[in-house]
Amino acid sequence: MSSCGSSASNRIDPVADRAEHAAVGRPDDQPLLTTAELARRLNVTSGTVQRWVRTGRIRPTLVTPGNQFRFNLDDVLEQLSQPRKRPD
Repeated sequence: MSSCGSSASNRIDPVADRAEHAAVGRPDDQPLLTTAELARRLNVTSGTVQRWVRTGRIRPTLVTPGNQFRFNLDDVLEQLSQPRKRPD
């Protein structure tokens, strides 16, 4: 890998980094869902899903190069089942 390049290409996105590693062990029989597909499955709006990601309530399994989220339904259901910490 060359050290010559834009600094933007060298930035590390912690969400994408976690998601990339999480997607490696994902069973192939469970397709990743878009934000809209996940919202439909959970009977909420896409805006709610986006807010949950923004506030850290859920984490996407994958973040595409275009900054779109992809989710594993089982992972999201597990994350939503965890108790939330109340702000002080």
